[in-house]
Amino acid sequence: MLTHEEKQSKLNNAGSCLSPVGVFLVNSDLYLFDEYSFGSQIEGARQSLKALLAIAMDEREDGKAVRYRFRYDLGVRYTDQDLDEDDEGFLKIEIAAEFEAHYLCDERLPDEEIELFAKLNVPYNIWPYWREYVQNICGRMGVPLINIPFQTEMQEAEIRNESKG
Repeated sequence: MLTHEEKQSKLNNAGSCLSPVGVFLVNSDLYLFDEYSFGSQIEGARQSLKALLAIAMDEREDGKAVRYRFRYDLGVRYTDQDLDEDDEGFLKIEIAAEFEAHYLCDERLPDEEIELFAKLNVPYNIWPYWREYVQNICGRMGVPLINIPFQTEMQEAEIRNESKG
C-alpha cells in the first residue's frame, strides 16, 4: 500500500509528462418522461454517476510519443422514490454522456502512475465539459437547469481514501 506522499509523487510524475490534447464527447443518451410540462420543475430524488470506463494507450510507430485515452461515463437523473425502479414513471429525466480525454507523453509511463492519474486528475479535466454539456442540453430540452457542482477537493479526498484502505 502506497503512502499519501508516494501517491502524490507518482501523480506529479504523470502530470509532468502528460500534455492534454483534448476532451471529446463520444456518446450521449437523454430521457425525459412523457408527461413533462415544459417550464415546470422536475421533482424527485437526484442521482449522479461518475465511472472510469477504460484506459487506452497508442504508441507512435517511431516510439517517440504515446497517446493516452481515458474514457469516463457520467450521468445525472431524477427519479420518483415512491416507485420501484421497474415501475413506469420512476425515471423523470436522465442525461448521460461518455467523454474521452486524450493526453500525449514522450514516454510510456508505469501502469500505477497512469491509473492514479486516471482516477485523480482526469476527472478534473473532464468535469467542466460535463457541466457545460448538462447546462446546454437542459436548455435544448426545455427543462430547468440541473446544476452540476464544481469538483472541489476531490483529488485530496480520493488520495486520503486510497491511503486508508
